[in-house]
Amino acid sequence: MRPISRRAIPCLIAAALTLSLGGLAGCAPKGGQSMPFTGGDATEAAETEGDSASEPVAAVTSSDYFNLDGAYLDTSYVDPNGSNGQMLYVFHTLTAPDSGLQTSSNSMQLRVCDEEAARSGNASAGERIFANMDASGDLMTSYYYDNVIETVQYGNEFKMVSTFLVSPAQMEAGHFLLFKDDDVPGLDSIIVPTESVVACSSPEEIAEIADPAGVEAARAAHEPADEATVQAVNDAINFYEFYTIYGGLNLKFYFEAPNYFEERTTGQGNSGTYEVQQGYIACTYDNGNTVDIPWEWKEDGSISLDIANGVGL
Repeated sequence: MRPISRRAIPCLIAAALTLSLGGLAGCAPKGGQSMPFTGGDATEAAETEGDSASEPVAAVTSSDYFNLDGAYLDTSYVDPNGSNGQMLYVFHTLTAPDSGLQTSSNSMQLRVCDEEAARSGNASAGERIFANMDASGDLMTSYYYDNVIETVQYGNEFKMVSTFLVSPAQMEAGHFLLFKDDDVPGLDSIIVPTESVVACSSPEEIAEIADPAGVEAARAAHEPADEATVQAVNDAINFYEFYTIYGGLNLKFYFEAPNYFEERTTGQGNSGTYEVQQGYIACTYDNGNTVDIPWEWKEDGSISLDIANGVGL
């Protein structure tokens, strides 16, 4: 997960997510329906193959390897490239029942098709949409959100969110979402009607609904650390230099008691003060900019600073 900015983010909603994808407080299903979407699985869908073509296309939200936890549209998203695109968040849980999986938030592809293509199972229907990593995953700490390949071990589950830039026209009622990932068997059986996509006004609103526990954990990590933790972290970082490579540049952070830090790249440097929080070292530059560096204790008792993710806010 990418770390959360220190700028305060107000709590917009206090509603918990159920497994249905229907209308929730603060958000609304795209199709304007009041009935919640309860989904189905690949087995149920197979049983309807003999039904008349007049029957509605069966929604399929789970398989042996995949379960759709929720689909949400950030209508406030502004595409830096100038399109009218909005950001679609697809929350899902992967399971490895008989073998391991290799995956990342960038692995899954999306197609948006009409009812005829969804009914026929046309795998090439609609325009192929690749995952877009320009969305905000700061608050959704229960779900993995990164383009680094992760391994889902045999017998384990892995919660992940993938994001896609879609047009308002693609999200109109009557369309269906189809997914593809060569490393996730049976993913092409998943069919999600756009009517069940929940439209929200911000990434924070989505996070509050889709991952309330993750939001709580993310905000707790930014609470000031207790005195003992502050002292322990200071002892571990003061008068030491921590290095990483970011954007092709060698980057160094240096900390000095009681709360001074320097950040240096090739030939340039900036400084300021820092605060030890429960999960971050919050650095405030003299010019007012902020960087939040995640920290944690390693098994050997030393400290690990995730500088690259910190400066990558």
